[in-house]
Amino acid sequence: MTVLENVVVASYLRNRRRSAAERRATEVLSVVELAGQADSLAGSLTVAWKKRKHSSLSLSFNLNSIHIASYADYSLIYTIDA
Repeated sequence: MTVLENVVVASYLRNRRRSAAERRATEVLSVVELAGQADSLAGSLTVAWKKRKHSSLSLSFNLNSIHIASYADYSLIYTIDA
């Protein structure tokens, strides 16, 4: 499965509408800066990209809004308003 398909499945568990799940997945991938890898096979990602993918799975499943802070060491901190 591609990265996008993985995140769509997680989002679908919450939204139960495919169009809403796809829209949410695209939004989340953009937030975690993984949109450029959306069509890549999930298993082919580097460890760093896999960590972002796992974050996007969690974020797409349950949140109302995301606040993100990016630091010089490339770490990301997400604040979720649920």
